[in-house]
Amino acid sequence: MPKYLLFTLLVVMGLPGCDRQPVAPVGGDTPAFNWMNNPSNGNLRITRFEDGFVACWSDATNGLRACHSTFPLGDGTETDCGPQDVLDPIQFQWVGLIDPLDFFASWIHQNAKGTLWITVRDLTQPGVCFDNKLVAEGWGTVHNNDNDLFGTAPGDRNANAWRFAGRGKLTTPDGATVGYNGHIHFRYNNAAGFKETSARVSVH
Repeated sequence: MPKYLLFTLLVVMGLPGCDRQPVAPVGGDTPAFNWMNNPSNGNLRITRFEDGFVACWSDATNGLRACHSTFPLGDGTETDCGPQDVLDPIQFQWVGLIDPLDFFASWIHQNAKGTLWITVRDLTQPGVCFDNKLVAEGWGTVHNNDNDLFGTAPGDRNANAWRFAGRGKLTTPDGATVGYNGHIHFRYNNAAGFKETSARVSVH
């Protein structure tokens, strides 16, 4: 798998935002997990860290696009949608075998979970959010897993698969509260190449 495909999935934008900042979530919106409290086993098979996160995907069935971000969208140019400042990072866990000679040849299974800002817009209607109609935005959670962070090795026909899933209670521009669920699944192998197998953005 070409290394650049990894970076097409997660684009991290670190520019400072404007004056509108989301209020921190409370209560049940915080994920009930803590990977950081386990002791290190000393063999470089488990790595835990926190980092910024951006992942967007579109649903071809309804024209909606969701962005899940700890950074301002559009390099901070979108002052009418998305977070307006850098938010707290989310938690990552890598489990696998590190190749000491070539890090990109390592086998690493990735999990990432955390609370961030979710923005949903309608690509079929004009508006203020990337020139599209803002449908809803607010705090939610995201979960990403990847069974092989750097993809399949040359000659290996096994599939690399990864999944992003988000959910939350968002607010529409007129102040109504709506539920959000979304996911996208990808698959890659050296025989068939890269394929999106499922994408959904649902606001209800």
